[in-house]
Amino acid sequence: MPANRQIDVRDNNEVYLEITIDVKNDKEVYFTDEEVCFEIKIENVSDRRVKGKLGWFLGRGSGTIDHANNRDNDLQIDLDPGEIHKESLSTGYLTHQSNALIGVNMPGDVDRSIDGVIEISEPQTDAGNMYYQEGFSFTVWDREFYKVNYRRPRRAQYASVALAVLIILVGVLQVLDVTL
Repeated sequence: MPANRQIDVRDNNEVYLEITIDVKNDKEVYFTDEEVCFEIKIENVSDRRVKGKLGWFLGRGSGTIDHANNRDNDLQIDLDPGEIHKESLSTGYLTHQSNALIGVNMPGDVDRSIDGVIEISEPQTDAGNMYYQEGFSFTVWDREFYKVNYRRPRRAQYASVALAVLIILVGVLQVLDVTL
């Protein structure tokens, strides 16, 4: 089941950007031959202008970040207080069956210059790993694997319930000595 949450970008516990990821083709299951189209909304909730660069990514599996599916991961922003930036993006084809997420790389240093502008730098790293927050998580299946391992067993369960009901009905009719 997909999960969605707001991302708060903060410095010294002061939130200055709120980011939401709204998926356009939201559904329970995504397949490897599909793309996820989404809109990323970045709102400046501070009382100062914010400018710089954020990055978005598609993560999959055990926390690895897959930048290969994305042609352009950078989001250039220059927002006045209260201003909102919206951009429609796509993940490209989902190449692996796994759990996946769409998130935002958190900015590194924040420069609060004299003119009141908050300038954010390249995404921060910790021993070569990007620091990020997840905005939308979902499951990716191979279409044939999904049919064999999820759909068919479910149909078999429905058939077994129907057969059990039929057997019980025949037993009740025999107990009541009803002839057909």
